[in-house]
Amino acid sequence: MTDNLWALLVGATTLGALGLIMAGGVYVYILRQPSGSGAMQEIATAIHEGAMVFLKREYQILSVFVLVVFALLGWCINGSTAMAFLAGAAFSMLAGYFGMEAATRANVAHGAGCQSTWRGAGAHVGLLWRCRDGAVGGELGIDRHWLFLYALCHG
Repeated sequence: MTDNLWALLVGATTLGALGLIMAGGVYVYILRQPSGSGAMQEIATAIHEGAMVFLKREYQILSVFVLVVFALLGWCINGSTAMAFLAGAAFSMLAGYFGMEAATRANVAHGAGCQSTWRGAGAHVGLLWRCRDGAVGGELGIDRHWLFLYALCHG
């Protein structure tokens, strides 16, 4: 293996792992934030449950497509390409799941943050929450690509 390829593998793995740690840290931070009033919590629970039901149904339909493409790639190209596609689809689905989980959990913190009277900064706190919950899904999407690049080059 050349030095350049080795540097790419180490860099991809490092960036991917650091990003996953960061996304996990933001997610834990989101879960520890105030969840607002009882009514806010009830609405947030309903939103979360609805979003997860939607995602489950979406993934059921998407799984059929993924399996068909996986089989066609294995038959028409080769098994390694089919496995790479399947792994990419699986990691995409995981990133979508955790991104949806973070976004729906952050909704109530976002609402509670907008009600904040800390120096009259409710709108700013709410905007900050939108950035944080989006960071989890975004980081997971980016980091899986770094780790997947490592797996493709190393395997």
